[in-house]
Formats: sequence, C-alpha cells, structure tokens
Amino acid sequence: RFNLTFSSFGVYLIVGLIEMVLGGDPLRSSPSILPKFEVLSDGRKTITYNRHFVSGEHGLDQFFEYSIDLKNWSSVIIPPSSQGNIRVVPQQNSDLVEITLPELAEPIFWRLRVMP
Repeated sequence: RFNLTFSSFGVYLIVGLIEMVLGGDPLRSSPSILPKFEVLSDGRKTITYNRHFVSGEHGLDQFFEYSIDLKNWSSVIIPPSSQGNIRVVPQQNSDLVEITLPELAEPIFWRLRVMP
C-alpha cells in the first residue's frame, strides 16, 4: 500500500505519484511507461498512456495540460471513464487513456499532472 500524506519528501513524493499512476517502479528507470504522442492518419494528435488501477484507489486527480507558448496552459481533468475527447479503455491492471488534442497551432507542449 502507498501512503499519500505529504511529508518532508517534497518533490520526491510528487514524482512518486506520477510513477504510481503510470504503473512504474520508483526504484528503476521505466521509460516504457511514459505517455506516447502520435499523429494519426487522419491528422488528429493523440496522447496515450496506461493509468494503473492503484491510482484510482487513492483518489488521485489527474490532469492533462497543454500550451502553445509555455506561458498559458489549458487544463483538462482525466475522468474515470470515457468523456468528450478522452477515451478510457479498462484493461487487466490499468486503463488505457487516450486523449485527442484539440486543433492547435504548432508547436504544442503538454504535460501530465497528478495531485492527491
């Protein structure tokens, strides 16, 4: 079990939350768990990642944020099930989360944020 109380761990705790959501091992480098960016054949841009079920058990809020200038960010909460431009497909130990990005000017910057 994970203890999600804030303590003197500070930044390490926040990094650990993202690692937990993505299903990684905080003691090892796990580049395979990172979200993937893809341009589909129809021109849509998507971000996909696996959200481990344990993150839902602890009530972690997940946000997808995007920007075209790194100053102004738009934030979208990742829901527990499919909604709007976010598709959630349940799997054995995780959900496959696919976010279809809105039409934006290039370049686009994005990040995943997790909060207890």
